[in-house]
Amino acid sequence: MKIWLDAGHGGNDSGASAFGKIEKDWTLDIDTRIAEILSYNNIKHERTRTTDITVTPDIRASRVRNSGADYCISSHINAGGGEGAETIHSIYNETGKNLAQLILDELGEIGLNKRRVFSREGSNGDYYFMHRETGSVTTIIVEYGFIDNENDNNFLSQAGNRQKCAEAVVKGIFKLEGINYMPIENDNEEDNDEDEDNNNNDNNDNEDALQEGDRGERVEELQRNLLSLGYSLDNYGVDGIFGEETKRAVIQFQRDNNILTNGVVGPATQLKIQELLAKISEETIYRVIVDGEQVGAFEVHENILRQVENYLGEANSIIVEKVR
Repeated sequence: MKIWLDAGHGGNDSGASAFGKIEKDWTLDIDTRIAEILSYNNIKHERTRTTDITVTPDIRASRVRNSGADYCISSHINAGGGEGAETIHSIYNETGKNLAQLILDELGEIGLNKRRVFSREGSNGDYYFMHRETGSVTTIIVEYGFIDNENDNNFLSQAGNRQKCAEAVVKGIFKLEGINYMPIENDNEEDNDEDEDNNNNDNNDNEDALQEGDRGERVEELQRNLLSLGYSLDNYGVDGIFGEETKRAVIQFQRDNNILTNGVVGPATQLKIQELLAKISEETIYRVIVDGEQVGAFEVHENILRQVENYLGEANSIIVEKVR
């Protein structure tokens, strides 16, 4: 079995927002958590995006359609005055209908209101693009709640609840496939927003730590290092300002390297960055430049190709340049 994970929106497309929260951030966070659970359970999977990048609908759908995946989970957060979770399936796919119901039942078990399971017909078949254009892949759109509903927003603001949402999706798939679900061991995540437990100790009490709001040369160096390690800063690049974009890149780096995921660059994060930079210093690195701006520097050819694909059809120029 193979699963494609599609984190809705991203980059220039922020999705819905309310109460200071943005849909694209939560969809990527839940998507990343689903990927971690699938990896732990030895299930093959691929992802539309792993960072905050723009992916056009055509590229998004074509990747799923050509992936050879059995299922696609497209993660979204709703808006418009409702409350609770919804799952949406193709009008043509009975398996999708069954999976949508199983996932919604699991989301109900963790405390979300079970709003509805449904499909929608349009003039050319399925109404929703991700159902209409993803071919034979069983695609489920999961709306984990309404970002503009205070109850749902409060629920999803807790990292522990977003972890439960990810678990609910995987449990639903596994029930359909008859697979024994193995929870990730030692998952003692706190229910605080963007706060996760592990054995590292970065925090904002350290006077040398960098965090949101900081400015200057040290922030510029951090941003250059993140780009060198393949973490995108698509909107602002190396501007010397530790803003929301830089924080998201730091959080992704911390999650990838099992460091306390709080967006604060303390000793543990700084040490890991330097360790990885030293490791790649002897490798051949290529950087990807889109419309004159570097979006990343990579050793692995697959990562180079993925970045190029992300910008096809959008950029005026894409350059892949050997750094060393």
